[in-house]
Amino acid sequence: MIRLALLFVLRFDQAEEVVGQVFLKLLRKKESLMAIQNLEGYLLKMVKHECLIYLKTNKKRDSGKVLVDDLQDYLLMDQNDPEKWIFYIFYYCKNSIFYLGQLAAIHCLLGNYIQFHYISIMKQKKAGNKVNEPFTEYGRYSYSDYLEWQMDEMVELIKGKVFRQAAAAPRRIHQKISGKVFAKIFNFLEERHCEVYEAPFDVRLPVKSKRNEDIDTVVQPDICVICDKSKLDQLGCIGAPDLIIEILSPGSNKKELKNKYEVYEESGVGEYWIIHPDEQTVMTYTLVEGKYVPSRLFTSGDVIASKSISGFQLDLEYVFKDLD
Repeated sequence: MIRLALLFVLRFDQAEEVVGQVFLKLLRKKESLMAIQNLEGYLLKMVKHECLIYLKTNKKRDSGKVLVDDLQDYLLMDQNDPEKWIFYIFYYCKNSIFYLGQLAAIHCLLGNYIQFHYISIMKQKKAGNKVNEPFTEYGRYSYSDYLEWQMDEMVELIKGKVFRQAAAAPRRIHQKISGKVFAKIFNFLEERHCEVYEAPFDVRLPVKSKRNEDIDTVVQPDICVICDKSKLDQLGCIGAPDLIIEILSPGSNKKELKNKYEVYEESGVGEYWIIHPDEQTVMTYTLVEGKYVPSRLFTSGDVIASKSISGFQLDLEYVFKDLD
């Protein structure tokens, strides 16, 4: 920067003064400094501009002299206190004559401040992202973490791993099937002791204990039936429902067919139905001695009799009718 300034001014001390003014203006622009993409090009333009101003005014300010050694205290300042950091940069720039050694020290100071300011910005962005994106793909989380997340999209925890639901709402066919099945079960359970819920509804499946920090599986089934009302609380259900029904959506097949199958079986969900809207089929699994026993493949025209809800039957002709 000194060499560039010497292309416009005659003396070395004049070049130092010009560069000093550049540094001062940079510090005044500290809030927008990090947004500049080509910082080097920006500095060169500023040096040229200050040289032209200097030649036009041809006035040299009187200033006191500060020894380079005095900067050691400034360089050792607590970098966690940006206000003091900025104050000492301004103090030095204002009171020095900008000899070559002093100019190098100021350059070092400015570099440290820019680095500190950049790190602060990155930390703030990271903190902001933590609110919007509070988990990582490889992290392991609990229901205690889950309760602190504030997100627009729906997520589920399966054995501590986060599974995202689609950002968009489920497809119309998905919702139509869900509404038909839910209505049939709801009407059947009127004046009976079981209760039916549809998503979004948190189902916590504890393994070790019911403490929030120990629960690592929280799902939101499309439809679930709970007959043991002691499992119901203000947050949803804690413990295995008697019946869970999942309606497949594009991209969710692997989660439902593998991951949820395993946790539902391990947690003791008595009956698990999987409805495939595109193929218009249903598979049911009944828990027998801790293991799921699959049914045959049901399709339109079949009637499914629930093993967990005594007396309930679902006519698939009704479920898959008029979906177009």
